[in-house]
Amino acid sequence: MPNRLLLATLLASAAPVAPAATLVWPDSGGGVCAGSLQACLDSAADGDTVMIGPDDAGLPDAYTAIAEPLTVRRSLTLAAQHGIDAVVAPGFSIVIEPDVPGPHQVTLSGLVLRQGSVDIRDGGSVAGSVFRIERLRIAEPAPTNAISCAINAQLGSPSPQLIVGDNVVNAGSAAGESRSGICAYATDPAIAYTANVFRNRIEAGAATLRFGIALNAPSGGGSLVVSANTILGPRLVDGISVQRAEGTAAQSVQIDNNVVALQDEATGWGIRAEVGNTTAAVVNNSVVHGQRGLRVSGFDALPTSGRVANNLVAYHAITGLSLSGDVGNGHNLVFRNTTDSFTPGPSTLTLNPRIEQPGHPRPASLSPAFDAGNASDLPPLALFDADGERRIAFGTVDIGAYEITGDGAEVIVATPETAGFNEIYVAPFPTAPSAADVVVGVARSGAGAGGVSALNLGAYYNPASPSGWSLFLQQSLLSIPMGSTFHALAPYLGKSGILHTTTSGSVSGSRSVIDDVELNGALNRSRIALAFHRWDGLYHDVPISLSWVSSGGGRWQVRNEDGAAMPEGLTFSIAAAPVLSPNAFRATLDAFARPQWRLQHPLLDGNPCAAPVVGRADDPDLAGDALNPVAFGAAYEAPSGDGAPGRWVVRADATAGSPTFPAGAAFHVLIDGAQVNRCRAPRLDALFADGYE
Repeated sequence: MPNRLLLATLLASAAPVAPAATLVWPDSGGGVCAGSLQACLDSAADGDTVMIGPDDAGLPDAYTAIAEPLTVRRSLTLAAQHGIDAVVAPGFSIVIEPDVPGPHQVTLSGLVLRQGSVDIRDGGSVAGSVFRIERLRIAEPAPTNAISCAINAQLGSPSPQLIVGDNVVNAGSAAGESRSGICAYATDPAIAYTANVFRNRIEAGAATLRFGIALNAPSGGGSLVVSANTILGPRLVDGISVQRAEGTAAQSVQIDNNVVALQDEATGWGIRAEVGNTTAAVVNNSVVHGQRGLRVSGFDALPTSGRVANNLVAYHAITGLSLSGDVGNGHNLVFRNTTDSFTPGPSTLTLNPRIEQPGHPRPASLSPAFDAGNASDLPPLALFDADGERRIAFGTVDIGAYEITGDGAEVIVATPETAGFNEIYVAPFPTAPSAADVVVGVARSGAGAGGVSALNLGAYYNPASPSGWSLFLQQSLLSIPMGSTFHALAPYLGKSGILHTTTSGSVSGSRSVIDDVELNGALNRSRIALAFHRWDGLYHDVPISLSWVSSGGGRWQVRNEDGAAMPEGLTFSIAAAPVLSPNAFRATLDAFARPQWRLQHPLLDGNPCAAPVVGRADDPDLAGDALNPVAFGAAYEAPSGDGAPGRWVVRADATAGSPTFPAGAAFHVLIDGAQVNRCRAPRLDALFADGYE
């Protein structure tokens, strides 16, 4: 019998594993996903993906409603297809409660919930489960768990991992109600869990936000990282709360690059880390305009240790910065707090931080926070600030959650004061670009007078412009229509600005190879960059793109999309995002020709005042060239239905007909996080002003 059992085990282990499948719901073909979404989830196997697609094959649109509660009982991915607003009807929630020992691998992505929540009930017995919640939008979380958290993780399996990133939560419009954003705790004191909570945006709304983020560190130890989140009141009690009340196992807590503003409930804190027997690193956070700012301490008789550095804590009615235990500090900026409770460490500043506004407390260019932090205190993987921009730009790290980079992006509108003939002035940037710098742009399709997005654009240095730069139409005899709208971006130190001039050595047919250390080499194959013609006396009325070649170790090249020979002596501006930038992405069409394609991104969704810049590019992951000479512009479209956010698209344009992009066409999108978050920040009355906001 033992030999038979051994043989059976060996045969089972050698048996082929069925490949993961992708199911689409609703399935108009009558398959297993033709009924309810719950039935579709139940029919999926471990490792499968369930995609939510259009709900009407005959009259497809971008809106698919989900009118049922959902329970995920196995390891799978539940996500919305690109271009689909998968909106859960009010009152319905999603429960993740696997019914096998584990480990579990569950991902939710791209969904919208209204008066609902996500509840993770992890009761497995096998170590290594991973729960990933990303790019959800949750409005007015339903009180389906004890503290009404929009995302609530009850972690009970050995060594689970929780990843929660790029979500948007609004406590809702029900005045007098209390809601919370992201919560996690261990159901067994012996459990050591890992959590990474990053780039979430959580707002109070009319309801009270009890906790923006609340993590209970288990007595079994683990690692908790809370990074680059934005939490906004008013009606905010605790912005970020991490607590550990018992246990001696090794526990680390990292809270970095977060923004908490307008915490106005006297019982709470902007950031509170009460963590006994824990090593805490609380670094480069901005906590402003509240009742209580930032507190790091042990819990009761349990001490804590670690480092509190590079934080900006200002404008608190009760207490600003409060530290106790064996916690070192330095390079913090505290200003206009009624009291502070700590012994100032080296390089502590007490100067006016000169922030722009309470809802987006980015320091102005002359702020004393500039280059005043200590770079050695910055965590190794904290590469980007709270706006998603490069973390160290000039020389060393700035104090607070934001980095001054000198980059700028603007929305510019043609008026008699800004436009004349075939050019339009670019509005002033935070750092005025010089003649040697780079400016790129795109026309907004359908905003104001039409037509300009069907034309080729360029930029040139123009001392008469307030910024020193103008955008222009490549057709010198045409005039920019009044009301036309453009987006312009000037990289300085947050993104890379590169000038490329075509020469006999760089040109081959319709292409010119870029040879620059910033873009050379295979590691830059996935880099997001775009090219824009810079006028140096020559017009170039030709659609252009960037394409990748593997020769020479890997190079990007400027390509004429109409196949015309590339002239020598042209100059192109290349704007490139940093490697791994969260504010840049490639948008590649599927296998169909389409008149437009959604540019889905957490900074763009629901944000009509954003100024994304878009350029043609070839997708290196697709075989062959996908030539795309079709004119294009960026456009913002209203929500597709109740609860869905408005979305940005890249739209094909032409002076006549119904243009479409070819299948496989790709675009690179650059976003300036400072511009996006500045324009959507809540505007508050003069009670919060200090003369610099």
